[in-house]
Amino acid sequence: MTWYVTTAAATTCTFFKTFHLFCCSPQADLIETARRRGRGSVVHCVAGVSRSTTLVLAYLLKYTSLSLHQAFVHTKTVRPVVRPNVGFLQQLMDYEARVKPGGVRSAAMVTTLDRRRKVTVTVPDFYKKEFPDLYEWEVNKQLAKNAASGGGGGDGKKQ
Repeated sequence: MTWYVTTAAATTCTFFKTFHLFCCSPQADLIETARRRGRGSVVHCVAGVSRSTTLVLAYLLKYTSLSLHQAFVHTKTVRPVVRPNVGFLQQLMDYEARVKPGGVRSAAMVTTLDRRRKVTVTVPDFYKKEFPDLYEWEVNKQLAKNAASGGGGGDGKKQ
């Protein structure tokens, strides 16, 4: 028997359209309960790239010895299309510090200036080197946002 875990329950805990990881804990517990009973879990959201990935990463942080960075690499290997938004990743970094011994963080957000395209972008520190496709996605997203608002850099200022 497979249990289905949707992120709909987590989205009921939204506040100003922000997904809060404290809402992931009950779903992570449900996944773990299913695993202990020898059952599987299917985690899904609309596109299957951000919210569901965030929940899976939260589960891995809480119930395995994997760090966020290791969990991300593993998840990306299993499902290459994963792309949690940077807000969720920041919350996962905070969650990692909360659930791992000693409050250890394996990743940090960095703000970098893409000089070629004159845009400032905030991404996890491992994106640019290890996942250039995700780095490019975030740069292009910021460029589109800037074009829509008439701004220059990610801070709203022209570079």
